[in-house]
Amino acid sequence: MSTYRVLLVDPPAALAGRESLDSTTTGTRLVLTVEPTVDAALDSHDSDPADGVVIGETGSGDSDGNDNSVDSVDTTTRAAVETIRAADESLSIIVFGAEPGNGLDALLTAGATDYVHADTADAIDLLAHRIERAIECSSPVGGRQPHSQSTAALATLYETTNQADLSFAEKLDSMLEIGTRELGYPIAYLTRIENEMVEIRSVVGDHELLERGLATPLADSYCQFTIERDDGEAIAIADATTESLESLPAYAEFDLQCYVGAALTVDGETYGTLCFADREPRAADVINAQRPTVTALAQWASYEVERHEYERELERQIDRLEEFTGIVSHDLRNPLNVAQGRTELATADCDSEHLSVVDTALDRMEAIIEDSLTLARQGQAVETKEPIEMRTLLERCWEIVDTADSELRVVDDFTVHGDPNRLAQIFENLFRNAIEHSTAPVTIRVGLQAVMYTTTRAETDGTFTFYVEDDGPGIPEDRRESAFDPGETTRPDGTGFGLAIVRRIAEAHGWEVHLTESIDGGARFEFQNVT
Repeated sequence: MSTYRVLLVDPPAALAGRESLDSTTTGTRLVLTVEPTVDAALDSHDSDPADGVVIGETGSGDSDGNDNSVDSVDTTTRAAVETIRAADESLSIIVFGAEPGNGLDALLTAGATDYVHADTADAIDLLAHRIERAIECSSPVGGRQPHSQSTAALATLYETTNQADLSFAEKLDSMLEIGTRELGYPIAYLTRIENEMVEIRSVVGDHELLERGLATPLADSYCQFTIERDDGEAIAIADATTESLESLPAYAEFDLQCYVGAALTVDGETYGTLCFADREPRAADVINAQRPTVTALAQWASYEVERHEYERELERQIDRLEEFTGIVSHDLRNPLNVAQGRTELATADCDSEHLSVVDTALDRMEAIIEDSLTLARQGQAVETKEPIEMRTLLERCWEIVDTADSELRVVDDFTVHGDPNRLAQIFENLFRNAIEHSTAPVTIRVGLQAVMYTTTRAETDGTFTFYVEDDGPGIPEDRRESAFDPGETTRPDGTGFGLAIVRRIAEAHGWEVHLTESIDGGARFEFQNVT
């Protein structure tokens, strides 16, 4: 088990009190030494050389000892990175903090080896892994430091993937071009692996045989070795002839003598590979030092592929939804209208108790069709939102619903942002639900949920919670979650779509809705993450 000494400069709260970190994959121990400023860290490094440095999200004091702990990735943290990099060209520097946004390019350009987002569930494990990887690859290679290659590639890649006007295919091609340019490979390609076959989805370079759409057996390619790794790290083949791979078609037919590649993972499953290759062999230390950069590029590619696959699936779902609503609204409603018309004519011709039953059943079918269409349409995300005064909206909805002797009390005045027409359907459904499920008049209250303020309470994220509650019979605890399921109802004449529509509309606004019990024992609906 290896042990490395790592300096912490202005460590974030996630690292407070820690004296060491252990890699969960290799068992490597990282012994941590906290230093209050960059100058203190450099003095410590001079007296007892460290293997790496971790800088907190707000950087540190500058080289004059001044406290620049301000929320500015572009100034304080960048200055800390530049100072350390100027003092030691080979020292690994990891920045550990919040999402840097446009400041990532500045950090990497300043000389940071890597960046780890602190606000994730596995941030500490990822940090330990990145520190270990950076340290092990921090020796000079080919006259250029590894962090320089990674910096240039990742900074350019970050800019590329944030260009909204680029298509998915264009982003992939740009990523491959960035990799070939910064790593010095003439050939790069991204693959999809299915059913033991490797298909090239994107390719750049001057190889006459490698082209988009080319499919070869997995057993014939270097990709078979790439996906065998279960840690997501890149593999490197410096010279196929020295590793007894001359008979493999990747070498024998395509003349790829060196190769470095990493697996792409989508939804936790192997999707394909990201590969860089050359017809000439390379020194083992050079190609091995490039593995971390290829691993990082593969992580970016995995994200882009996963997002693209998600968008494609979403488009397919929307197409199916539109097909469904077309069938329901046209193919079912037309014969229903015919049946209703014929029943009306038959009622005029003869007096039969059976016709009233038929008429009731047809009306119920019409209600189910209308609610099904509403449920299908309301799930689509709200693109345009406007400020809505809730008191005005609630009172308008109350006037539409048959409220009898029930009462609405708006406890608080507040504003939400959303689609007023779709939000109106939430409250109309909740009002009807409360009134129709109670044998006596009900009182419905709407207000803001009180927040308990303490000295340790985190700053608000700009969202709030409001409630809609009644003093009716309520909903049993074991039925509260299923109450939102389409078709769930306790009334023989109900469709069971009301609360399902409420949830769909809330989620389309980015809200969450939860059902609990009111102080009077009735139903209480709490809407969270509201803006």
